[in-house]
Amino acid sequence: MRLEQISALELILTAACNLRCSYCYQTNKNARSMQWPAMRAGLDLLLASTATNVSVLFIGGEPLLEFRLIERAVTYLDKMRRPNMRIRYTVITNGTLLGDEHAAFFASHDFELQISFDGVTDAQDLRGPGTFTDLDTLVDALRERNPDYFARRVRVSTTLTPQSIVWLADSIAYFCEKGIREVRVSPDFTTRDWCTERITELDRAFARVFDTVVTHYNRTGHIPIGLWRNTSTPARSASTGPICSVATGSKLTIDVDGNTVACVALAPSYQSYPTIFLRDRAEALQFGHVESAALSDTFATAPAAARASGLFHNKSGKHSSYGRCADCQYVSRCGYCPVSIGHQRENDDPNRVPDFICAFNLIVNKYRDLFPRMSATAQAMRTIAPAPSLAPDVARVLFGGRSS
Repeated sequence: MRLEQISALELILTAACNLRCSYCYQTNKNARSMQWPAMRAGLDLLLASTATNVSVLFIGGEPLLEFRLIERAVTYLDKMRRPNMRIRYTVITNGTLLGDEHAAFFASHDFELQISFDGVTDAQDLRGPGTFTDLDTLVDALRERNPDYFARRVRVSTTLTPQSIVWLADSIAYFCEKGIREVRVSPDFTTRDWCTERITELDRAFARVFDTVVTHYNRTGHIPIGLWRNTSTPARSASTGPICSVATGSKLTIDVDGNTVACVALAPSYQSYPTIFLRDRAEALQFGHVESAALSDTFATAPAAARASGLFHNKSGKHSSYGRCADCQYVSRCGYCPVSIGHQRENDDPNRVPDFICAFNLIVNKYRDLFPRMSATAQAMRTIAPAPSLAPDVARVLFGGRSS
């Protein structure tokens, strides 16, 4: 992939944040923010792309701390883009600073507004103590003031940790009651606090979530869990190709210092790498300053560097304590961040998937598979029983009788 072919630009506007989430990978937050010359250079690279459908992600830290930069970037792109270039905007925010001015701007430019919100009070307190009431009020305001935009473009992203499993079902029920159309649940990829036997606890939690989602679907026709949509897609054989866009070179990230990197999870400006294993691989996927004349040449090395890292390819060759990915019936649609592999202390195996990530995907896909089997009638959907809890021999249940 050449620099002229990028289709996605990620802009880390600031390394500062008003929260200190316990599970955040951004472990070296600071007051630095992106300067306009670096941002404009990145926007110009995107404008020069041959792609006609491109995306721009604004992220931090907390990006609303630099809201004027977002306004300036959108104004510049709208003025300079080719007539046939379609630009999709996304902002990921913790929502605690989001006011009427921000909401109106995002709606007027059809942003996807992704609010990081972990659910009911106890769960949200793990992210930001005392912030539940603010976000609860925010969701109501967004829904009431612009219901069409709220339904189409407002999403919630929830980080599930081993500590918050107990509140997951209540949190999903809460989001359903609030009218959130999509909840993107993802596992904490930095955790080291997991034992394999807890997969049965995770299973019970998702059984309750499943009941809630079935009831909600019956009432509204919507499936709020993003991971459970498009459920008719059949499982496919395992692939040896790229696992994420880092390996394709289709995306460019610019950090607060104007340096370019393959992904926000690898940016050096706001984190101290937890392992030498990850640091070495991250450095190989850093391409120099966005204004460097050599950027095109260094960026061209991205696919090769990603392959050399061992993290971003060959999902079927990976494994966890639950078994080999090649033996898993869900391998083709298992989603996880490969960078999570580098967050495991004392791990030097690029194929060793964290157990919590694996457990999450096993259980999510187990319940995802129930949706196509449902009767089309509302009554059947109301009365269907959840899948039985996993047997102690997890490998036997999940891998079709094969022991790992």
